[in-house]
Amino acid sequence: MKTYELRRGELQRRAAVLKQYECHCYQVCYYLLRNEEKALQAATACMKHLFGEVSFFNGDDAERLRNIRSMAIRFSLSHYGGNPA
Repeated sequence: MKTYELRRGELQRRAAVLKQYECHCYQVCYYLLRNEEKALQAATACMKHLFGEVSFFNGDDAERLRNIRSMAIRFSLSHYGGNPA
């Protein structure tokens, strides 16, 4: 029971941390892609990826912002950076 509670608590903590950065992630993606659908897909993929990155959650706010920007750029350009629709 304790393991389940800890796991659940950690999942909730990670979701809460990511929630703080989701708008910024989308803004970076949209700035690069200039397409709402592609920006949403890129931001969603980026956030899903970061959810599994333990190091992201161990950093401070400045590190997290750098990581969000870096990953948003990477996901936008590598996965969705084709010609704008």
